[in-house]
Amino acid sequence: MWFSVTERIKQVLIRPLWDMGCRLADLQDMPMLAPSLVIMDAEGAEEELLDPAKVPASRHAHIVVEVHDFTGSGLGAGLVARFAGSHAITEITTRIRRLEDFEHPRSIWLRRYLLPSLQAFASECRPGLMQWLVMEPCAAN
Repeated sequence: MWFSVTERIKQVLIRPLWDMGCRLADLQDMPMLAPSLVIMDAEGAEEELLDPAKVPASRHAHIVVEVHDFTGSGLGAGLVARFAGSHAITEITTRIRRLEDFEHPRSIWLRRYLLPSLQAFASECRPGLMQWLVMEPCAAN
């Protein structure tokens, strides 16, 4: 759910597409005001939706995208290549959680006993490590 400080900010700056059916045409038709922020978790459709040749406004947008690259498709590398000329890109990759990462339960013995379950919850039961790309438009862009 999106929250905004004022209704005007919500109307002008935040345009969520929650219908689970965002298509390329939706992004092409969406006016992206400068600066724009795109937060995307598209369950594998990132390759189609994040294409600056098809959505020119994305060249000027700040973008945070969860990359579903655990299939070995090279999707993350492809997105980095697409936006390397227009954005500074930071890659963030998950890691396997350790006992020290969990503060609760407070009892160390109970935490050790529950560690496999805690790790499963923290990993969202994903088939591999996840990656996010944080892409910030270059000033000259």
